[in-house]
Amino acid sequence: MTDISDLKIWVANTFRSAGILGRGNVWRLKGRGVQWVVHLDKAPCTGRLGVDIGLDLQSETTPRLPTDCPILTHLENMPFAGGFETTSAFDLRSPLSPDRRRAEVEGVVGELARYVLNRATLNDVRAAYFEGEFDSAFVLKEARELLEEKR
Repeated sequence: MTDISDLKIWVANTFRSAGILGRGNVWRLKGRGVQWVVHLDKAPCTGRLGVDIGLDLQSETTPRLPTDCPILTHLENMPFAGGFETTSAFDLRSPLSPDRRRAEVEGVVGELARYVLNRATLNDVRAAYFEGEFDSAFVLKEARELLEEKR
């Protein structure tokens, strides 16, 4: 039977193999002028693991969680997530088999790793912003202004 700890192990192994640092529930990638923070958040009283993704447009200080970042989104809202059963994979109440669940988790987290690695500079993030990749994200006004200032 699959449990939350299995999901966390699959996420950890996938991030580690991509070179993304972290442990437990928080994973980080620090780039040039930006940093990504991913938090695995167990929803209370459920068998669901949420994946919150924060993007900070500076690299001098380290935000503790994605909610401390000026850009916040969730794994299921990422541009590549539509090709996966993301919501079901992270919900242990869904009827996915353990093998299928593992394949979905490793697949979508692998895509997340590639995504953040390819957006590891402010210019990369700015280009993604103008492509509409953050349309479903919560973006603070100050972050919007910084992303739009060189347009």
